[in-house]
Amino acid sequence: MKLNVTITAQEIMDRGAWDKFCELREINQRCVSEGFMDSDEQFTLSLREIVTIGVDWTEIAAPL
Repeated sequence: MKLNVTITAQEIMDRGAWDKFCELREINQRCVSEGFMDSDEQFTLSLREIVTIGVDWTEIAAPL
């Protein structure tokens, strides 16, 4: 069984994982603030990626 989660850039930032996410996906950390990406941009992450960036995957199911 493969678990994938869809999460927005803003949700990643709100959880304090933006820097690690950007490093993992090789994305410029300032892309949202510089207007190259909207904060509501959605990403699909595997459970492994969620754990790698330090987000508690059990929180993903419940809103902040």
